[in-house]
Amino acid sequence: MINAGQLLNNAHQGASLHSLTLQPLLVVFYSWHWNDYADQLMEQLKKSHAAIVAAGARLLVLSSEDKKHFTSVYPEALPFDVVHDAQHRIARKAGIYRESDPIWGRVSGVNADVPVPAAYLITPSLEIGYNFVDLYLEEEFSPEAVIAAVGKKLAISA
Repeated sequence: MINAGQLLNNAHQGASLHSLTLQPLLVVFYSWHWNDYADQLMEQLKKSHAAIVAAGARLLVLSSEDKKHFTSVYPEALPFDVVHDAQHRIARKAGIYRESDPIWGRVSGVNADVPVPAAYLITPSLEIGYNFVDLYLEEEFSPEAVIAAVGKKLAISA
C-alpha cells in the first residue's frame, strides 16, 4: 500500500506537503525513454490540464530526466510543474521503479533504467483517490477517469 504522504515528501522543492495537497494533486511519473508512449502521455497531459484544473486538482509531473534533458525534449513552457525525480527516489517509494525488475527487461524499445508510467491522485486527506500503473506500456492513461475521481473525492469531502 502506497503512503501518499511518504510519496510526496520532498517531491516539490520549496513547497510543503501541506501546500501541495490543499487541493487534490495528480502526480504523474514521466520518462522520455518511453519513446512514443511518452510523447502521447505528454500530449494528453497538455490537452487535459485545463480540465484537470477546472475539476479542482493540480497536476505535478515527476520526470526521470533532469531539467536540462527535459527541456531539450520539451523546450516550450508547460502549463504544469515538472520536477526531476533524482535517482528515482519517489518512484522507488511508489513501487514503480525497482533495479531488480527493470522496465527494459519487459518492454522492447526501452533502453534506460527508468520507472514505469504511473499516475496517482492524492486527496487533501493524503489518500490515493485514483491510481494508474502501466507495467508493460500497453495501457492508455485516462484523463477522464482522473477528472471523474477528482469530482467524486471533492463531493465526498464537501
